Amino acid sequence: MKNAVGFMPYCVSKAMMDMLTKVTALQLGPHKIRVNSVNPTIVPTDMTKDLYKNKEFLHFENLPLLMML
Repeated sequence: MKNAVGFMPYCVSKAMMDMLTKVTALQLGPHKIRVNSVNPTIVPTDMTKDLYKNKEFLHFENLPLLMML
């Protein structure tokens, strides 16, 4: 991911949410409590606006969100 330079906080926070969801589900599962999380794809922000110009980085060209841009 050579194009992801500078995105460490973003990547780490996404990974943290995935692991937090899994661990919480394991802890609460025996009590019949379900745990879910929603991790949207890259959305247009000031931080990501240049990525939308680089179709090589966004290899999901058929996503509805990208078609709207």
